[in-house]
Formats: sequence, structure tokens, C-alpha cells
Amino acid sequence: MATLSVIPEEANVTFAGEINSSVRVIGQIHTLSEKEVEKHYLKNFGYPAGTIDVSYSTKQILGKAMIFLTERQGVKFINYALMPDRIQTSKTDDGHETAWLVFHLRIEDKNGKTVYQRENEIRFRLDEAKKKAMLERKFIFNDFAPVIEGEFQISLTCLNKTSEEFFVHEQKVVVNDQALPIVVGYEVKETKPDSIIPFSLDPYKVLLDPRSLFSFKDSIEGLILSDESPEIFLMKKNGEGPMKKVQNVSREGDLVIFRQLLEGFKPGIYDLIVKRNGAEVFRWSFSVLSFEVAKPLEFERVEPLSFQESLPFIIGQEYLNSGQVGKALESFQQLPENLWNNSTLPVIARAYYFEKDYARVVELLERDTIEKNYPVLLLLGNASLEIKKLDRAAIYFEEIRKYGDTAEVNKILGAIYHSMGERSKAKVYWDRAKKLEEESTKKNP
Repeated sequence: MATLSVIPEEANVTFAGEINSSVRVIGQIHTLSEKEVEKHYLKNFGYPAGTIDVSYSTKQILGKAMIFLTERQGVKFINYALMPDRIQTSKTDDGHETAWLVFHLRIEDKNGKTVYQRENEIRFRLDEAKKKAMLERKFIFNDFAPVIEGEFQISLTCLNKTSEEFFVHEQKVVVNDQALPIVVGYEVKETKPDSIIPFSLDPYKVLLDPRSLFSFKDSIEGLILSDESPEIFLMKKNGEGPMKKVQNVSREGDLVIFRQLLEGFKPGIYDLIVKRNGAEVFRWSFSVLSFEVAKPLEFERVEPLSFQESLPFIIGQEYLNSGQVGKALESFQQLPENLWNNSTLPVIARAYYFEKDYARVVELLERDTIEKNYPVLLLLGNASLEIKKLDRAAIYFEEIRKYGDTAEVNKILGAIYHSMGERSKAKVYWDRAKKLEEESTKKNP
């Protein structure tokens, strides 16, 4: 097994043999019962329960991460970059180096509810030339996620499934009207107009290094979205010396672009401070070194502009997961009609269930295009009970029983048939429920 100590700009995607990421329907956290969930993550290193699961032991390594908040057409985004300290590979029979990397994002609200989660992966397949190029610099992996307003705990995990190594980064983030969309790095550059990418505020993106390392030959550059002109300062971390105001600041509408050459700055740790109306609204620390550090290569998620159409569903789902049902339904109503489909309707129907609009739940989920899986059957069965469609409820709970012949389901079926006047049928299910409970008591006295 070889170790690739991978420490500018964008990496050629041909370095990776395969890049997979979910696009439209992301993080359907609530839709599956525990027995149906297919898990792909770690579970043995103190990560939130139920999120990550692997069958082998894992080894923690060092790594860096960086998070910035951006905004696009009124939607806020969490942008994150992950930089593993090393990437170990496995050599194939034909001499290629391979690695399977999995990246996981989890957003929890202040009550510990999972608001959003996302996984993507990259499989590397490198020949000698590509391996040599990779050894000359580190790699960063950039992604983003739409986010609602609130106070969140962001958990990022990078897992190398080839070497069973991982690192985790956790950070608190506040998303509200006072939190300015800001991105800081070593270069601001124009983006392609036909795509949505991380660390961008149209029409620019920022190249960055999660280590926050600069040399005196570098420039610190960034983007700020603000309707008021902010003031930007640099100062030594320990407070020594005066604050230096950044003078190279320009505006394009509400977008502020700033640049500051670091020539003449002494080695040390500095703070970049943004003030608006005299009040500090942002502070970010970085290091200036006496020597140059190779800029990392980046692999980034790229979405077409059509991705914007799916955002009302993702935002609605986040509201739903945080218990804000009314806002969830408002967001779902903004979803284009062509996206009310087999993937989205079970989620939307769940919101209507919480709103106690049970007839709407049945209307949405009884469509022929909807797969009648376990969570859908549960919604249909319970909603049918609420609107007294007992014959339909019986059908749905019979199907649910196929997923698990439990005492609870048999009791429900018994009650349904008893209410329909089919007493003999009800007795069969109640007897079955009693037998299952007795067997359970014997196993767990």
C-alpha cells in the first residue's frame, strides 16, 4: 500500500476514475424505517448514532476543513472543503494506484435534529504520471448544500475506504440575515455562467486552502455579498501593531471584491476583520509564512443551472426535518410541477400528514407512479384510518405486515376488521398478536 501525501487551482477530473454524487433528491432522512436503511458510513468513532457504519475498524488521521456561507437567488448555501492529510492507495495488478474516498456532511439544529445530510464519493485510478503530479500538492474536495436559517452543528467526515482511515471536522454555524455571505482565499476568479459550484458568488468563485496558509508573495482575496459597503481590515492575531485597512475594494452591484497583497507582512498569525456600520460582523484567521506553500488541487461538485429548480424541495425538506411544517409546505409549493414525482411526493405527503391534511396524503400517494414501499404504506395506512377509509387502511396494513409480522400490526388489523364488522377476521389477528407477545415475553423475560 502506497501513501500519497497529496498537498493550484482546479484538478483535472481525469485524475479520478469515477465521481458520484446525488443531485436532486438528497438526504431523505425520514423516509425509511430502520430495517430498510442501507447504511454506508462509520459508526465506531463517536459520530452521531445511526449516521455512519462500516464493518471494519477505522483509523483517524489528520485533516483540514473550511466552511463559508454563500447565497444564490435568495437561498443560503453551506460551502465546505475537505483536505485529508494523506491519501493512501492500493496498487492494482496493472500498476495503477487506486483509492475510494467517501465524504459525508451532516447538519444538525440546536435541538440535535438532523436537518440535512449528504454523501458523495470519488474513486481514484492513477498511473505513474498522475501519481507523481498528485504527490506534488495536497488535494481538496469542495461541495455545498442549501441551508435554512438557524443555528447548526456542521459535521464533516472524510473516509478513505481503501485504507480504512478517516478524519472529522465539526463547526457551529449561524445562518441568519446578519450572517454575511463571505468567501476568503488566495484568488478570486470568474466562473462559468452555466453551472453552480462551491465557494462562489456569481459571477466569481474563490480558490482557497483549508490550511489558511499564505506567503509574502501571495494575495488574500475574497467576496462579500452586502448591500452596504463593508470595511475590511488585517491585524496581527495578538493585537500587536495597528489594523491595516484593505484599500483594493470594488463593487459590482451588491457584490464586494477585495484583494490585499501580503508583501511586507511579517510571518505570523493574522485576523481578517469585516465591519459594517462600525460593527464587526466577520473574523477569520490565517497564517503568513516566510516561504511558499504549494497551492492545493481542487475537486469540486458542479451542478447545472437546472439544479436551482430542485432547491424548493431540498429547502422544504430541511424545514420539515426541523419541525417547521408550515414553512416546508410553502417551499414545496414552489417546486415545479414536473418535480412532483415518485422521489419527492412521499416527502411532501409526510408534511401534509403532520399538517393533518390526511385526504391530501392519500391523494398524493395513491397515484400509480408512487412506489408503495414501507414508509409510503405507513403514511397511506395511517392517513386512511384518519379519514375512516377502513377498507383501504386494511389493504395497506396487510402490505405493511409483509415487512414484519409484529404484534402491533396485528392489533391494528384486528381493530380495523372489528370496526368493519368482520369479528371473526379480527379475532384471527388479535390471537396472532397475543401469541407474538407471549413469544416475545419468553425470549425477553
